[in-house]
Amino acid sequence: MSIAYWTLGSGAPLLHLPWGTLSHCQGEWRLEGCRLWYERLAQRNTVIRYDPRGFGMSDPMSGPVSIDDLVKDVEAVVDSLGLNQVALLAAGESGNTALAYAAKRPDRLCRLVLWCCYARPSDREKSPGYQATTALVDQDPVIFSETVSRIVLGWSAGEEARALAAAIRAVDLVSLRLLLDTFHSFDASRMLPMITAPTLVMHRRGWRNPGLDAARVLAAGIPNARMLVLEGKSGLPYAGDMEAAAAAVEAYLGDPCAAGLPAGLSEREAEVLRLVAAGRSNREIGEELSISLNTVDRHVSNILTKIGAANRAEAAAFAVRQGLAH
Repeated sequence: MSIAYWTLGSGAPLLHLPWGTLSHCQGEWRLEGCRLWYERLAQRNTVIRYDPRGFGMSDPMSGPVSIDDLVKDVEAVVDSLGLNQVALLAAGESGNTALAYAAKRPDRLCRLVLWCCYARPSDREKSPGYQATTALVDQDPVIFSETVSRIVLGWSAGEEARALAAAIRAVDLVSLRLLLDTFHSFDASRMLPMITAPTLVMHRRGWRNPGLDAARVLAAGIPNARMLVLEGKSGLPYAGDMEAAAAAVEAYLGDPCAAGLPAGLSEREAEVLRLVAAGRSNREIGEELSISLNTVDRHVSNILTKIGAANRAEAAAFAVRQGLAH
């Protein structure tokens, strides 16, 4: 299985997941808004964009695909680039892949940004027109592409919507149906408490596919998550006030993957390690940082693995040597 990807810019790595269930990381460069979005993000970061299996220039699917398969696509790109840590940005359905990766590989993830995403299939399926729109995938691909392009860009959109519709028609519809089936059967809500990376949940107030309640579920379920609501109606960040969306992502990311922390520790893990070195119990750490005991337990386990320590005493000694202890 070969996965196609490109990189743009310099700075801390930002892996941009596909646009929901649609992906063609070469063809979408013909969409002016999409190109400007990538170029804007690349002013401060190395933007990485890939096609999941079955889409764009990646190898075709051989049959039904699981969330684990989609996570393997992300792992393949991260491994190919030799990245110790990466920030993820996901939109729409691809948030499911991002959440599964975040739960599986907390050691690799330093930041997570979720744009108009959801956790429960019901949050997506109760959106206006969802059932009718997805039914068009099998019944009339042309009407499907034209409908989706105007849902995400606005019904008054002209040439830009036509260009997006043409890009959608270039997607393999068999793969699209398999991917829709995958997300239809996957509930990411059980994974939310397992997410340890700092997370920003972003949503446009007027976007209803899914609506604002889906974003609230994400923000409430992920420990240490922040929620940001932007004005507008489009589900694409580059449609409407692109600068507000890009500036918010840029401000949140900062330069977390190049922060100079030892052993690949995240900022949150460094905070936990400082408190371990100060003699705090896991319960006391949870109270001080306003996170659950289970989350602290996972942080401590990840820290011991990363720094090669057998116990808390060795972890405290490591913190002192690295100048992390107060």
